[in-house]
Amino acid sequence: MADPTRPTVDDLKTGIAAKEARPPTAHRVAAGEAARDDGMARVEAGSDPRVILAIDAVIERAISSGRRFSANTIRDQLPVSDSHLVGARVHSYALRRVDGHPLMVCVGREPSTLLSTKSAEVKVWLGYDAHQTIHRAAHAAS
Repeated sequence: MADPTRPTVDDLKTGIAAKEARPPTAHRVAAGEAARDDGMARVEAGSDPRVILAIDAVIERAISSGRRFSANTIRDQLPVSDSHLVGARVHSYALRRVDGHPLMVCVGREPSTLLSTKSAEVKVWLGYDAHQTIHRAAHAAS
C-alpha cells in the first residue's frame, strides 16, 4: 500500500504545472516509489489469493534453500502466473523483518528475463540465515 505521507504522481504533476519548475530530486524519487508501490498494490489486489499463496510458497522455499535467487528464479518456477505479481511478492518479502532482521539480503543484481523490463536489473537475494553463515565463515577465515 502506498505511503500516505509521500507525494503522489498527481501531486507532483500539479506542482510542476503550478510552478513550471522541476520538483526537487527527492520528490521525483518519492513519486517514482509511490507509483511503484501503487502498481504492486493494484496487481496484488486483482490477483487470486491462491496464486499469491503459491508464489509465496516458492519464495519461502528459495529463502530457506541457502542458494541465491531473484524474481527471475521465482518466475521460472511459476510460468503461468502474472510476472508482475511475482516481482510484487518478492518485494513484499524484501520488506519483512523477523526478530529485527530481514528475511533475505540483497547480494547482487542481474538482468531481468521479463521482456517488458527491457533487461532492467533485478536484485539477487540470499536468505538471511545463509547470508549470516557465509559472513561468519568469511570472518573466521580472515
